[in-house]
Amino acid sequence: MINCRWTIWIAIIAALIILVVYLYRTNKKNRKKRELKIRLEAQEREKERLAKDLHDYFGARLSTLKLYMQTINRYDAQRIATMTNAAMQMIDSTIIELRHLLFDLNPKQLHKGKLIDALTELVKNIKDILKTNIETDFSEYTHHNLPYSSEVSIYRIIQELLNNTLKHAQATHIMIILKQQKKDLHLFYQDNGIGFDSESIEYGYGIRNIQQHTFAMDGKLQITTNTNQGFQCTITLPLK
Repeated sequence: MINCRWTIWIAIIAALIILVVYLYRTNKKNRKKRELKIRLEAQEREKERLAKDLHDYFGARLSTLKLYMQTINRYDAQRIATMTNAAMQMIDSTIIELRHLLFDLNPKQLHKGKLIDALTELVKNIKDILKTNIETDFSEYTHHNLPYSSEVSIYRIIQELLNNTLKHAQATHIMIILKQQKKDLHLFYQDNGIGFDSESIEYGYGIRNIQQHTFAMDGKLQITTNTNQGFQCTITLPLK
């Protein structure tokens, strides 16, 4: 009788172990599928935004240049010189913007273990082009064994935050801090721009993209902002 009970208990324990292992593997597999779905959705949104930028910015510039070429012979020499100078300035600024766009799509420094190098180059390029005051502190970032997918997500999050500030916030100062504390990685981003009313404004593409990247890394996102009170974003990511 005792041996029979032990046999039953052993069978129950073995079944529980098998069930736990099955659930763990299933959860891990589902999580990978979820992460892949999130990244694919983010890629599609990137393509949509790229198409919009190409249409709105470069399409408008090319249309203007075409108009110049079609009408330039109708004017006197002084007017032609003025239009030519304006066209050259437009071409120069378009080339700069195109380089910036290409760097955003494929930063040269973003290789495995080179996250800080890529972020430093990103900030430098923005400073060179827009003369924006951006402070960074990566001195306490010591975890250089992140999965490459996580490095890409962190880079894209910071890139998205910078894009939002530069396009909408009218900020004069930006602070970016990335540091490791115990078993977590902390990203702190702040600007002194006009902010927005987080209660009444629906988050746009940029913030939703940041939320998706954070969720894919099992991270926590906190946004603090209000009208004319700047913008703060804190992201905490578990180090595995």
